[in-house]
Amino acid sequence: MSIRPSLDQIGVGAGKKARLHRILHQNGLRNGDEAMLEKARQSMEAGATGLIFGRNVFQRGHDESLRLVAQLKEILAKYPS
Repeated sequence: MSIRPSLDQIGVGAGKKARLHRILHQNGLRNGDEAMLEKARQSMEAGATGLIFGRNVFQRGHDESLRLVAQLKEILAKYPS
């Protein structure tokens, strides 16, 4: 399933300095690691300029959260905005 149709554009800033950002609004149950990482990849491939995660990262043990954040950072590094 592609994330692309779920992305919306929003304007941030004012006047000539305004920038468009693509965002993905998603709410739901805790996902497995691979499903979450795949959504992150798909979002970035579709043109997202960043990622925000809540419970899918922070409702787990500290070491596991850090490992997952490191994987998300690797994905972000492949798509400089």
